[in-house]
Amino acid sequence: AELRRMRTSAGISAEFAAGLLRVDRGKISNIESGARPISADRLRTLADSCGCTEATYVDALAEMAQPRSRGWWEKYRGVLPDGLLDIAELEVHAHRMRAAYAMHMPGLLQTTEHA
Repeated sequence: AELRRMRTSAGISAEFAAGLLRVDRGKISNIESGARPISADRLRTLADSCGCTEATYVDALAEMAQPRSRGWWEKYRGVLPDGLLDIAELEVHAHRMRAAYAMHMPGLLQTTEHA
C-alpha cells in the first residue's frame, strides 16, 4: 500500500513503473497489494524514480519487503482459527506486551470492605 501511495503521489502510472522495473503491469499491482514480493534493489529504484529521498523511509520499506521466515504457527494453518494464528505471529514481533484481566465478582461478595 505504501508503494502505491508513493507511486501515485509522484504521478507515475503503473505502466511506467512496470517498464522501469522490467516487469509486466500485473506484477506491479500484485506487488502493491502484497501478493508478490519486491527486491530491495527494485524498491529503491522505484523510490528513486518517485523522488522519495527520505532514506529512513526507503530503508524501512526495503526491510518490510524482505521475505519472512515461516514461524512455528504456520504448521497449524487450517487446523486452528486464523485469529489465533494472527495473535501468535503478533506476539513474535511484539516489543512489549500488556495484559488486562476483567473479573466478575458476584453481587453477594461485593461488600464495602472488599471495595
